[in-house]
Amino acid sequence: TGYRYITDVLATQGYLTVSVSANGINGQDGLLIDGGASARSQLVRHHLALWSDWSSVGGDPWGGSFLGRVDMDEIVIVGHSRGGEGAERAAIDTDVDDPWQIQGLVLIGPTAFGRQVAVGIHTTVILPFCDGDVTSLEGQQYVDIGRDLMTTDRALRSSVMAMGTNHNFYNTEWTPGLSRSPAWDDWFDPGDRQCGENRGRRLTPVEQQAVGLAYTAA
Repeated sequence: TGYRYITDVLATQGYLTVSVSANGINGQDGLLIDGGASARSQLVRHHLALWSDWSSVGGDPWGGSFLGRVDMDEIVIVGHSRGGEGAERAAIDTDVDDPWQIQGLVLIGPTAFGRQVAVGIHTTVILPFCDGDVTSLEGQQYVDIGRDLMTTDRALRSSVMAMGTNHNFYNTEWTPGLSRSPAWDDWFDPGDRQCGENRGRRLTPVEQQAVGLAYTAA
């Protein structure tokens, strides 16, 4: 639900967009040594397998509407926070004989507990300058480590420092005033000169989501 604003815009541009609920993993990932990255990878790949079947043989829950209409060779995965690392792991765990091909990754404020990087996949990392959760901006490692993987890997890897954005507000369900459940500004120092809640350099939730849209849609 928190990423519906992204999926709606992408859909208007002709993309089939699917947002997968990982709430069950979110509730338990603190108990897992990899922070739930492997579980998220399994979840993403399970859904890719479903869409591959629905596109090739039908049987989807919408009466076969997607039979022959999904290009499974042009997959881009977007992940936020631990979901960003889960997206990276899904790309790593995908086999060459799987009936889908992941061409790109967009990682928003991602964790990088495992410091694992997919080979040969175009990757953009959005680093929130006022990130009060993943405060080390460790997602930069997906660019830095990927840069030195091998000379034959020609995938483009780039990072964007998104000024004025925090960690939570990319998800509307983590944003006060928009969420149905309790939510908060994750930046920890309201009086900070750069990122305090009343500073002009901080973006409003709507402005921040526009930043997420811009780089995801691109």
